[in-house]
Amino acid sequence: MIENDAEIRRTVLARDAFRREAHLPPLNIEEEVSKGCKLAASKAASELYDEHCQRYASDRQRIRDEIIAEMRSGGNLTFPNDWAGNYHLSTLVEKRFQSFLLNGVGDAK
Repeated sequence: MIENDAEIRRTVLARDAFRREAHLPPLNIEEEVSKGCKLAASKAASELYDEHCQRYASDRQRIRDEIIAEMRSGGNLTFPNDWAGNYHLSTLVEKRFQSFLLNGVGDAK
């Protein structure tokens, strides 16, 4: 696992050495290091979000159930009844769950 800038730089330099041996064009080292750092930060944020999803799984399920109840009370008694309904449900759940996490509602305080 890539943990810091120095390790990312070592990895990029090793890749560049392999490219030289294969007579391929050199890498733009600084650009590749920057990409690696962004990727590492994105991965860390994703892992943290996954931890929150696991920790608040019951709240996420409650939010999902509330949305289904709201949609069904509006007249669509079989919601979600197809792939589009499931997609719509997942986007609504994600939006409301993120709001729940950001606002520190309930157990997320």
